[in-house]
Amino acid sequence: MDTCKHDPVTGRFLKGDENKSITMPEGRIGILIERQNGDRYIAIIDRADYGEVRKHRWVAKVSRKRRRTVYASTMVYRPDGKRIELKLHTLLTGYGQTDHKDGNGLNCTRGNMRPATNGQNGHNRGKNRSNSSGYKGVHWRSDNGMYRALIGVNSQRISLGQFFDAASAAHAYDVAAKKLHGEYARLNFPMDGPALYSAGEQLLNS
Repeated sequence: MDTCKHDPVTGRFLKGDENKSITMPEGRIGILIERQNGDRYIAIIDRADYGEVRKHRWVAKVSRKRRRTVYASTMVYRPDGKRIELKLHTLLTGYGQTDHKDGNGLNCTRGNMRPATNGQNGHNRGKNRSNSSGYKGVHWRSDNGMYRALIGVNSQRISLGQFFDAASAAHAYDVAAKKLHGEYARLNFPMDGPALYSAGEQLLNS
């Protein structure tokens, strides 16, 4: 197995190590990939998938969407001879659309990937880059100085109410997301326990 080398001074990967591998904990392999502008990333796969992955040359591609997710990508030929782009997660799963549970498009370990619809992928996305509140589903209203919680369901935006502080609005969003988005919900406070969610439900019902 090829391994990456590091510059002892800067700690950066040395030029020419693209697509070489790094042994990682828990039976995982890191694949060094590079973006066209020279930025470098590590795609993570299970060791069992390394034999298939190493057959291709991988590069880093950044999503054109607002969240700018980074993916590992290669080019392959279809049976008709047309050359097309293939993402690493698609190679490994075969899903028409893949959701990365942790939101990291480069974490292509089997336990981190699941099939998803467009809507489910949206449920698990983080907050927009333009978000100024710091929380998903929370927007500050300049007209009254309050924070409004909104959630998307079936391409519709539902208002969850207005709150004096952003955190309360974020908790209200989380309660609704758990109910409406299920396992695909991207929460603002994923480590919060039942007591806090109970408080959030009270806010929603008040």
